[in-house]
Amino acid sequence: MPIRFLTFILFITLIACNKPAEISEVPERDFAEMSQAEIDSLGDWYNNVSNYFLQVSENHRRYKDSALIVAPDNIEYRQVYSYFYKKAGEHLKAMKILNEAVRRDSLNGSVEAMKYRAWSLLYYYRDYKGAIRDINNIEKLTGFRYNTCWGEPCGFQKGQAYYQLEDYEKATETLLIVNEEEAKLGFDTKDNFYIHFYLARAYHKNGDFEKAMKHYNIVLNFDDEFSEAIFYKGLLLKEKGQKAAAKLLFEKARQLLKEDKKMDEPYIERFDELFEWMVEREL
Repeated sequence: MPIRFLTFILFITLIACNKPAEISEVPERDFAEMSQAEIDSLGDWYNNVSNYFLQVSENHRRYKDSALIVAPDNIEYRQVYSYFYKKAGEHLKAMKILNEAVRRDSLNGSVEAMKYRAWSLLYYYRDYKGAIRDINNIEKLTGFRYNTCWGEPCGFQKGQAYYQLEDYEKATETLLIVNEEEAKLGFDTKDNFYIHFYLARAYHKNGDFEKAMKHYNIVLNFDDEFSEAIFYKGLLLKEKGQKAAAKLLFEKARQLLKEDKKMDEPYIERFDELFEWMVEREL
């Protein structure tokens, strides 16, 4: 029996074993007659059923749409729905859905959807000005200089946006604020080595080699196998005319890359991520 046919049979069996409740089991009632708890439950039902279908399939989208018809103000439904369009490469549709989630969320006095949009604008869409705009609004609406956007300090993302816009003074100013706020919270600021890495990069780009070296060394004291910090420190030494010392760092960075020791995120590509061709070019 062909492998593809066996795979199809297995797929159908799994669907059957995990089949959701039939639609006929959902009461056919006007929403106006339903309590909020019943509406929430129905919205959850449609949302959960959508997950039994491939994310880019018509059935998946149909059930997601139904969930939003039932619960139009459920920000989580909208935000998650936008992920699926983004994964399918339909970015205009993804942003339209996400923008609507942000609008509705903001009307409720929340900035959670805006935090996700700021993260998306920075890392996925490279809309640096848009990311800065959102994070400035988040800070204004919350009244805090330190907020978290999708698992990272929002200020860290804003600092990277300024860095990508080549506004290195604003980048360092913003990243140092994150350091200050984390110190107030009782964190060891040296633990957030990504902050120091991008501080080093911004100082380096701005020609302040002394401060750049300081922050490269903070990173390497935390993790002496951080290949990006090793490589860019090597570039700094090369620019200062210390070619022999730079070559040693380039060789070390090349070896670490062979061991797959580098900035490697499952969902995003970090700015200034190191690749083998970059090291080979310098060597």
